[in-house]
Amino acid sequence: MKTLKTFSLMLVVLAFLLGLSAMAAAAEEPVLVTNANPGGASYIDGQAHPIAANGSLWYRFDYNLSSSGRPQMTTLKLLYGNASGVGFELYEPMDMNAYADGGLKPVIGRGMPSGDDLVWYGALGAGGAYYVRVLNTNPFATTALLSIQGNGITSAPIAVTGVSAVAKSTATMDDPAKSVIFDGKPQTVAAQSALWYRFDYSATDVKTIRLVYGAKSGLEFEVYSPEILGSWWTNKPIGIGTVERVVCSTGLCATDDLTWVGAFGASGTYYARVINDSANDAPVLLTIQ
Repeated sequence: MKTLKTFSLMLVVLAFLLGLSAMAAAAEEPVLVTNANPGGASYIDGQAHPIAANGSLWYRFDYNLSSSGRPQMTTLKLLYGNASGVGFELYEPMDMNAYADGGLKPVIGRGMPSGDDLVWYGALGAGGAYYVRVLNTNPFATTALLSIQGNGITSAPIAVTGVSAVAKSTATMDDPAKSVIFDGKPQTVAAQSALWYRFDYSATDVKTIRLVYGAKSGLEFEVYSPEILGSWWTNKPIGIGTVERVVCSTGLCATDDLTWVGAFGASGTYYARVINDSANDAPVLLTIQ
């Protein structure tokens, strides 16, 4: 009888441990997405989205020739694609029935290294719905941020270039005490105001802060150390975002972003201030690596 009780107890403990294991596996399950094939492709929105390990996401955009019938230049950019193990492929308009049968039209373009990013730049010969496949070659889930620019693009909302896709700000945030953490999500900075971010830093580390499309939007950003926050307005920042130049087909080309790269002499909580001097609210996407 004692042996039977002991065996029963062991079964209960084993079932409990298996339950914990299942819960842990469920917690690590990547977020499911609906655009895992071109039939469910979503429009490019310029925001970060989760992508499963060894998985892919499909996006689409509508493209038109100019009024005179000429192709128009288009730029696709995968933020940090060259540094993250995530890439992308461009496909021409495709027959969804043919895709369901296992067929894909040939790739007409791929993201090429441009600093930390992957970029495709070119013109398309015909109007229609084009598709982009973002591929995660890593054995772990991650996030991917794909953006698009071009005069021929329609029906493809770009969150980082228009206020309508980002929640309006309700009050000025030009106060480090109201700072937000770096989370890779778009924010809005009020007109004639500033938005503060904060991040923890360990000595000897090197950080890269990037204001996506900062050079195009007219926004600026500054970096501040902890000890001057009590009177930050009377002190100069310890760093500012500048236009980065990368290798291109014509030599060195200016990027659309503003970037600061550096290290600090002491650990602590550091701050970045994004400044909007325009008369309109502006979308902000500030990243750190």
